[in-house]
Amino acid sequence: MRVLDLAGKRFNGFTVLYEVPSKNGRSRWMCRCNCGNEWVTDSCNIKQARMCPKCARSSCGKRMFTIPNCGKRLLDVINSKDISLQALSDSTGVSRSSVHAFIYCGRDLSSMRLARVCGYCGVTMDYIMGLKEAE
Repeated sequence: MRVLDLAGKRFNGFTVLYEVPSKNGRSRWMCRCNCGNEWVTDSCNIKQARMCPKCARSSCGKRMFTIPNCGKRLLDVINSKDISLQALSDSTGVSRSSVHAFIYCGRDLSSMRLARVCGYCGVTMDYIMGLKEAE
């Protein structure tokens, strides 16, 4: 006897279509995303899912800045002082890909890494994060 029937229910951007037989006794469900992709997932994962695996892969790296323009400020400083990402990486120990992802994709840098990058570039973290104007 099924305690919970999820068929036809909508969660975030997808609809649960029907239950899929499982060998281990767990409830598994066929789902269809708004994009048209279909996939099977466990019932315990349905409520936490935000999108189908295909949409999750395509949205990877498209997160927006939590504080607008912080990547642009760092890029402006790097360009104005003619600093290469490789030299920055070698001197600070912060990988080029991490700095690149911070500048262009809005990914986070830990405060320790951002402090190293700012120290090398000769600017304050407050300026990069938009809390103070350049002095």
